Amino acid sequence: MEPSEDEALGGGVGTAEDPPSMLAGMAVGGLSVYEPSFPARVAAFLRFSPVIEAVQSARRRGWPEGGYDVVTLALAAIDLVVARQGFEEEATRGDVVSALTSLASLACPDRPAAEHADVGGFVVDYLLNR
Repeated sequence: MEPSEDEALGGGVGTAEDPPSMLAGMAVGGLSVYEPSFPARVAAFLRFSPVIEAVQSARRRGWPEGGYDVVTLALAAIDLVVARQGFEEEATRGDVVSALTSLASLACPDRPAAEHADVGGFVVDYLLNR
């Protein structure tokens, strides 16, 4: 008789008496999900979600493939905002879009200026969930 799909994959959903083979020999407390830092790591990952979504959405914008590094632009935007915290120097949306537009023009100098501005605005709007 052939093994079931679960058996072929090394076990199925296990119980306390019959753990899946990938957990065999590993104490449940040894899993990273039980570490005190796990909630903070999940929170950090979820904060990165808008950047991942922006990269996916940017692919549908008609910009040149590989021309604009949306992750780098997003991180530059976040860095600019963090660097200019405080009431006197606070970065406005316009400041951030302008900075990203400049970076976009360096990334694709042969593309139109309107596209560079579109890239800058797109990244900022995605980070702001607009």
